[in-house]
Amino acid sequence: MIFLDEKTRSLFCGDALNYNLGIRSMSIEVAVKYLERMRDMGDRYEGIYTGHHDFRPLGAPLGEDCLPNAIDLCYQLLNGTYSPVIVPSPWGPGRPDQIMVLKGRNRHAEYATVEALYDELAKITARMDEFDGLYPGHGLVDAGTIMLVNVMEACKAVLDDPECYDWKGQVSRHGVTRTLYRKMIYQSGYLVYSRDKLYRASAGAPGS
Repeated sequence: MIFLDEKTRSLFCGDALNYNLGIRSMSIEVAVKYLERMRDMGDRYEGIYTGHHDFRPLGAPLGEDCLPNAIDLCYQLLNGTYSPVIVPSPWGPGRPDQIMVLKGRNRHAEYATVEALYDELAKITARMDEFDGLYPGHGLVDAGTIMLVNVMEACKAVLDDPECYDWKGQVSRHGVTRTLYRKMIYQSGYLVYSRDKLYRASAGAPGS
């Protein structure tokens, strides 16, 4: 399901499209038809907004490469020309690895840091008097605006002391083994980070 706001020329697609797209509830044949329909509507919108982030700056639309890449990967799967890769489960250690197909790279690497997340959350919390509820990408229940504050506090704690983690483990991805850390977010989940993704400078941010 997608929603088109004709006034702002914005397309809201929820989980129908993102940079970590999982197709489980329908066939690839059906999925690619809907993706192509979304592409063919391109003259009716100027930006696509998703339910999942990919480290974009606050308010930025989905990258223009995402939709064509998703369509191309679907056809690779249908034609048998894909090259699968094994990646760890995003749900943490002990879960089965996942098989994925990949194309393209994150164009906003400078936002894939704890510091950048903190800065973007600061922009939202500064406007908390403008909204009363916070509805995450999954679920129908208001999570409460306090969640923003809780995530910010976890980010601040990690930035002040990267050793304040609650869990530490080794994760292998694309042949590279890295150490990941988890800091508990009060009344929520965990903030996951690595030593090279703490500060903007370590990720090669512009001007750093």
